[in-house]
Amino acid sequence: MSQTATETGIYSKLAGLGANFGTRVFAQLAPAGTATPYCIFFHVAGGEKNDSPARAVDLDYQIEVVSTVLSEARAGADTIKEALHNGTMTVSGWGVMAITAETPFERVDLVEGKQWWRRGDTYRIRLNKS
Repeated sequence: MSQTATETGIYSKLAGLGANFGTRVFAQLAPAGTATPYCIFFHVAGGEKNDSPARAVDLDYQIEVVSTVLSEARAGADTIKEALHNGTMTVSGWGVMAITAETPFERVDLVEGKQWWRRGDTYRIRLNKS
């Protein structure tokens, strides 16, 4: 499947945005002690379509900005949505058919008395074999 290539494409797109999180973009988790804001992304659903002889995948990724400042989390999530929703990115060996923001979310965690704001969306990424 195309998960590794997709994740490389997501990283490249997000790290190149010049957003408030800069190049602090990580798959799954940020390293301990990473300065905020930062962006994380991870695969939540989907895979090979298997509905025709042509190869195609339909993947859902959660992409979020984490910060100890609510306005930073919101601004980063907005920048990502502007860049990805109905946008493009490069996925090596695959054609990008569509990227759509599907499910927005907001969350706050309390860790050792400190609020950690999380804002983002689940993005559906549809690819075909080029």
